Amino acid sequence: MYFQSFLLDLLGNCFGFFIMELFTSTFFRYKHPWQKTYYRYLYLGIEFIIAAIPQIPYITYISIVLCFLYLCLISSFQIKDSFLFCIKCELFINAVQFLSGLICALINSNMYGTEQDLENIFYDYQWLAGIMLTYILLYLYINTKRLKALHMRTIYPVTFSVLSTAIIFLLLFFNNILSKYNDLSNLMPWLYISFSGILVLSLSSYHKIIDALEEQMNQRIALEKYELELSYFGDIQNSLDTLAHIRHDFKNHLIVLDSYASQNRIAELRDYIAKVNTTLVNTKLISTKSDLISSILNAKNAVCQRQNVSFQTNCDFDKIYISDFAVITILGNLLDNAISAASQTEDGCVELSLLQTADYLEIFCKNNHSGNIIEKNGVFTSTKEDNSGLHGLGIENIRNCTDSLRGTIKIWHDEQTFSVEILVPNHAG
Repeated sequence: MYFQSFLLDLLGNCFGFFIMELFTSTFFRYKHPWQKTYYRYLYLGIEFIIAAIPQIPYITYISIVLCFLYLCLISSFQIKDSFLFCIKCELFINAVQFLSGLICALINSNMYGTEQDLENIFYDYQWLAGIMLTYILLYLYINTKRLKALHMRTIYPVTFSVLSTAIIFLLLFFNNILSKYNDLSNLMPWLYISFSGILVLSLSSYHKIIDALEEQMNQRIALEKYELELSYFGDIQNSLDTLAHIRHDFKNHLIVLDSYASQNRIAELRDYIAKVNTTLVNTKLISTKSDLISSILNAKNAVCQRQNVSFQTNCDFDKIYISDFAVITILGNLLDNAISAASQTEDGCVELSLLQTADYLEIFCKNNHSGNIIEKNGVFTSTKEDNSGLHGLGIENIRNCTDSLRGTIKIWHDEQTFSVEILVPNHAG
């Protein structure tokens, strides 16, 4: 009986620590992350000792104190932050564990042992299943959110959710069956150890798959960024070459202008000035303090010129702390939608501003459009046959990316214009 109690407490303590680790790694900022592994092993060693000692008084309070000390250590003794986060962590974990335990109790509602001691043991295993279910729910939530941020639709969330919950149902099923047989109660520790190993391995595989998908996405974004910047530098070289040709021909231009002026050929004079001015305007590049944003804006400006759409920009920021993936996702989709809609009008116009406001980057984009706009469940469509300028998928990607940055997005429109305003945190740390 002592061995079963020891394994049960050890598994419960380990899964309790894993739950705290998931919560901490997601919502808590480390001050000394390189020391975290050492503190983790120390914490697990203390949990092993606690599991080996039967009937420790005030064990709940001891666990809370250990959680608080662990947070203090990894945050370089930020006591106030550690205390507040410890309270949030305990409240969250206990709330989810209560719901998980309730689910397990409902599934095993007809579980009764033939002896009082046996009955208590199997109820303890049911409690352990509730802790494991809490770990599964938090793990799946965190990693599925990571996958959603990549804008990928795969079967992995469903597959691993079904697999993980199936493990819990199997444990509860065996718990229910074996609770009716005294001689088979010794199998429970080994069943839980085996299924715990399978559970941890399957969820770790899910985590590694998402890591691989993130790495693949980062490589794709790096390649796209390289191509954008390469195009931007090519545009710079072309502009320099064009300016060199204009400077070389400047004397000839002055001769032509003087000839038109001396002959009072005002119409030809204005046409010639307009032609030279157009050449100068087309060679003007959009320059910001971010090479990536400059690349995107100049690439979209080239598209606007081909489609006779006016493109006006206003950029005022010192540094961009947002990831390249987020910048490309938000600006790319935002401008693609705006340019496509504006190109369907007679005088297409797109206005974009990127302004630093306190710790936030304000992104504002406005374009004109033709046709009525219909909004249904956050998806925008147009009454025109060609409604490519208002892609629901593009807006959805912008929303998802903004949400992942913990920013806000506001969209409004009238009969002539469509406007989007985005606020995202843009600061160090």
